[in-house]
Amino acid sequence: MIEWIHPFLDLEYRYAIIDTDEKELGGNKGFEYTVTAYDENGDKKEVTIDGVDKLQKGSYWHVITRGKFLHDKVEIEVDKIADGAKGKLGL
Repeated sequence: MIEWIHPFLDLEYRYAIIDTDEKELGGNKGFEYTVTAYDENGDKKEVTIDGVDKLQKGSYWHVITRGKFLHDKVEIEVDKIADGAKGKLGL
């Protein structure tokens, strides 16, 4: 099944720490993590990172979402996290 993503929704850029245990999706689908992510102003949103290999607990991620769907993700260093999000992530 292909999930349809609304093309007019803006991309949202957020920061998250992997602080939850992974959920195995079964088969070759990888793992899923549901985390709280914050934008540069510190506004929070629950984000699900799915279809991935195991991610290191305590690692920091820049996640890009479109609506409730993950668009992209990249692991980052702490100094790349926006100041508004740092405080919310406890940094």
